[in-house]
Amino acid sequence: MKKLKQIAAWIGIIVITGLVIATFVLGIGGSALTVPMLILTMGVSISIWVLLWFLRLLEKKSEDRDQ
Repeated sequence: MKKLKQIAAWIGIIVITGLVIATFVLGIGGSALTVPMLILTMGVSISIWVLLWFLRLLEKKSEDRDQ
């Protein structure tokens, strides 16, 4: 489970970094897609947080069953 959390965290870092860079470039260029990119960046960040939270809950349940 720890390995899955680490992989999800690294994928999240890469995706969020790419979205922030894309938003910055679109913002400098004056594109109409800047605001949707900001919303997408926030949505992905929240989704990854929820995924990691859910994995933490599953880990606690599996520990409770083992004891």
